[in-house]
Amino acid sequence: MAGARTRWLAGMCAAVIALLSAAACSSMSPPTVNPAQARAMQPVIDAYLASPVGGNSGGILHDLYPKLKPRVFCSAAIIEIRPAGGLLRVGMETSCGEYARRGRTLLAGTAGGTEEIMTLTHAGGRYHVQSAAAGPTWHDPGWVRRHFSPAAAAEINANSAPNPPDPISQAWRAFGFPPGTRAIAP
Repeated sequence: MAGARTRWLAGMCAAVIALLSAAACSSMSPPTVNPAQARAMQPVIDAYLASPVGGNSGGILHDLYPKLKPRVFCSAAIIEIRPAGGLLRVGMETSCGEYARRGRTLLAGTAGGTEEIMTLTHAGGRYHVQSAAAGPTWHDPGWVRRHFSPAAAAEINANSAPNPPDPISQAWRAFGFPPGTRAIAP
């Protein structure tokens, strides 16, 4: 009987802790982001994400159709911007897609996205990416808690963070397609 009471008490304690944690996270207001600052750093972030140094050197289209000169396009939804000494620590959700033009058809290849933290400098009126750390390709709440502020981590882990824009709009412009053009798998 004592073992049953101990298990019951342990279960009740775990339930109370879970409720208090959920209440604490839900009472946190989401981080605020200065929209003008986010717009100013967005092109630098998107370019970094789409570059080989950002981890994108191509995918299935690059492997199967190199003559089409496929390109990777990325976008980010900035969730938080925090000062870190003389630098800025920028937390975001990302989305990347690989596209190519084959005649009058827009091809879609490899795609993906994750949470990411970048450290940026701001000098001479320009932002520069100093370092970046990407989360795993699957959602890992622990990685998010270790790299984002508590409020941003709560927002991301509750799946209520803003989604990044679809990078297909960048492919439409780059390959000369009108907005709304469907991309198809090869």
